[in-house]
Amino acid sequence: MSNRRFYVFLFLTLLLAFQFTVGCGGGGHGDPTSSSFTVTFDSNGGTSVASQTVASGATVTKPETPLKSGNAFVGWYSDNNDFKNMFLF
Repeated sequence: MSNRRFYVFLFLTLLLAFQFTVGCGGGGHGDPTSSSFTVTFDSNGGTSVASQTVASGATVTKPETPLKSGNAFVGWYSDNNDFKNMFLF
């Protein structure tokens, strides 16, 4: 695999994962009618990216670009391994 293809592959594996907050009680924690959710970002070994709590229907804020030595960030994707669905903030 060429270096360029390798680097692109590494950062295409960045995954935007929607993860519903689970817990006890109401107010967005375990309540199926909750009006907010937590968005987590997988930087695939790059610098960590903070999760975001987003109200239902609101827009996720584009996070800072993660860094990974020897790699170039390409973008965030909502599908892992296929990399066809680039997430548009």
